[in-house]
Amino acid sequence: MNFPKLKEIERDNRKSLIINAAERVFTQLAFDKVTMRHIAKEAGITATAIYRYFTDKQCLYAEAYIRSNNRLLVRIMEEMNASKDFRLEEITMIIIDHFAREEQNLKMRTHFMIDDTLNDEVLSSINESFRVFLIEIVNYFTRFNPDSDVRLLARMYIASLNGLLITLRKYPGKNREEIIKQMRTSGSLLAGMFKMQILQNR
Repeated sequence: MNFPKLKEIERDNRKSLIINAAERVFTQLAFDKVTMRHIAKEAGITATAIYRYFTDKQCLYAEAYIRSNNRLLVRIMEEMNASKDFRLEEITMIIIDHFAREEQNLKMRTHFMIDDTLNDEVLSSINESFRVFLIEIVNYFTRFNPDSDVRLLARMYIASLNGLLITLRKYPGKNREEIIKQMRTSGSLLAGMFKMQILQNR
């Protein structure tokens, strides 16, 4: 292996180390409370070193968010390709369980939905991540209703699921286990509604 390749691997490993640290910090602190110093301390490096890999905190947020999304997308596609049946409820449970397990991603998703200060680079990368996710859902819906434009239904499914996750995340009077159970129950109902809508219009 040549020297430039080794340097590239080293750089990728350092970026991964920083993102891992950022994800851990995001689970502990609100976004407006997180600083590069917090992340640097968690990663065991200097705050200055982070700026060699990320231009600002927003870019680091986006990288962590997209990486978590990619983990979810891989799991969803595995489920989509595992059966010829329309397994929307199973896919919905995968999504809910992912955000229950990686709560920092749900926090970031909520943050990005309402933050009007995102720079163009960050906004573009987030939108591209959403576009890839949307395309996979559209393609999956189309598989079971090829004669219909299901793009709107796919958007509504994602938006409804986002709303469910955000609304129930801090449900009053319920502990974490009860909240996840409520999310799964509501998600099952939501999946059934969209499944019926898609299949009845074939």
